[in-house]
Amino acid sequence: MRHLAWQRFHVGPGHRLVGVFLVFILLPGIVLGVFALRTLRQEGRLAQQQIQERLERITAQMGRDLHLQFNQWQEALQSTAREGMADPGSWPEMVRQAVEAPGSGVVVSLDGKKLKPFPSGQLLYVPTTTPGPITPQGPLPPSVARAESLELGQKDYPRAIRLYQRLLDSSDAELQPFVLHRLARSYRKAGRLDDAVRTYRKLERSGPTYIGELPSDLIARSELCALAAERGDSAALATSALALYRDLTGGRWRLQKPRYFYYADQFRSWIKEGAAVADEFKQLETLEERKLALTRAVEELLAEPKRLLSTDTAVTCPRFCTTASERVYITA
Repeated sequence: MRHLAWQRFHVGPGHRLVGVFLVFILLPGIVLGVFALRTLRQEGRLAQQQIQERLERITAQMGRDLHLQFNQWQEALQSTAREGMADPGSWPEMVRQAVEAPGSGVVVSLDGKKLKPFPSGQLLYVPTTTPGPITPQGPLPPSVARAESLELGQKDYPRAIRLYQRLLDSSDAELQPFVLHRLARSYRKAGRLDDAVRTYRKLERSGPTYIGELPSDLIARSELCALAAERGDSAALATSALALYRDLTGGRWRLQKPRYFYYADQFRSWIKEGAAVADEFKQLETLEERKLALTRAVEELLAEPKRLLSTDTAVTCPRFCTTASERVYITA
């Protein structure tokens, strides 16, 4: 009996090694692993807490910075409104910097329905809520009306041309752009394209004036491009159209919205006829996109005015708005 009990508790060398492994290696490893997991969890929670605290500090600092910048903009816009459009040089520096780059921003003054932007070339077209630059045109002299009747009504282009030519010698400087336009148009209809080109170039050099609602130089240069397209001169067409597109996106002419898009689409289609101007064309398209966004922002603002800046001043001034990075601010 005693012998059997001894055999039951007797363990061989192999079993003793397993017991030593379990007691002295595996069990401490498990204990250390548990402690390591606890430590990692504690460190993770501590790191998460530190990140949260850091984010809260950064958010609070950003809020303070934005509040400070907002106050600076409010003061700058109020100062700009007091100064008015007469002397942009006296505006705060941050306002001038916001509008100096093409397509970056604009300050507009609305007095009744008269819109005055600064800088003038930042808006691509006249917002639809304000009237465009239409030059009043009185009735044309009877001699011009007779020539137009020959040209448009009877389509007698040779007689119309002779009458227009006589009118050029007898008309004053104010009437000459109108006569040049009609003479060039008649030359083109009669198939005398070289004479039409020469006459349109004279119209282009005749000085800044409006024929109806359109600038005379815009009419002349556009018709010259159309003649180049008619002749199949794609190289000259692309170069001339690029120069027109450059002036159009640069704000050279104040046009009504439909007129602007008509000419912009026409010039872009002509430019695509030549590959030599591709690089500058892409740059101008990018500039046009920025200015279009700016013009639409002003158009929307004028259609539905908003007050985004409070003011305690009692100064009476026109409505002003400025946009920077497509954000619109207004004070009144």
